[in-house]
Amino acid sequence: MAQAAELTVTTDQSGNISLPGSGNTLTIESGTIDGYAYGGFLDTGDVTGNTVTMKDGTVNKWIYGGYAPTGNATGNTVTMNGGTVSNWIGGGGVEDGNAMGNTVTMNGGTVDELDGGAVNDRGDATGNTVTLNAGTVKQSLNGGYASVGNATGNTVTMNGGTVDNWLCGGYTGKGNATGNTVTMKDGTAKTFLYGGFSNKGNATGNTVTLNGGTIEGDIA
Repeated sequence: MAQAAELTVTTDQSGNISLPGSGNTLTIESGTIDGYAYGGFLDTGDVTGNTVTMKDGTVNKWIYGGYAPTGNATGNTVTMNGGTVSNWIGGGGVEDGNAMGNTVTMNGGTVDELDGGAVNDRGDATGNTVTLNAGTVKQSLNGGYASVGNATGNTVTMNGGTVDNWLCGGYTGKGNATGNTVTMKDGTAKTFLYGGFSNKGNATGNTVTLNGGTIEGDIA
């Protein structure tokens, strides 16, 4: 088992940043990372309890708190206070496996897409959380994202900021979206707002609570 690591990035990096395993801490203070940034990574196995904090700078690909092509991503955290991520941010991500209890908090900056927990092939996204306090999401924001499996009990809280496209508590392409929640207190959602959405399955027991903010599109 790899020992937990800590890394602070303050200068330009020509490639990727990837810390092995679980329990790591990655801080991006400044500079440009030409590739991606993983707080914790394993080819096969579980990634747990990794933390990424982005204070400023640029990441030209994506950020995951923890990422495993085959395995589970559990309890990983990303906090974005500023800067730019050209593709997406995920608290925890897998290809085949489950993403559970991962968290993203955005306090500023700009990102294309944002997922609390993401399963890009087979598996479930369960109990993941996104809090948007400020900043801009240029495409979609999902508390939990599951390509094929179920999205269950994921949460989005919007206290400010702007989502230019899709805002959803829990999204699945082919599974069921159940018990997901969006609470909007301030900020702007420019297109769609869903508690939960399934493209080919069922969406049941999802909740949207509106306490403020501006919605320029549809709510469901």
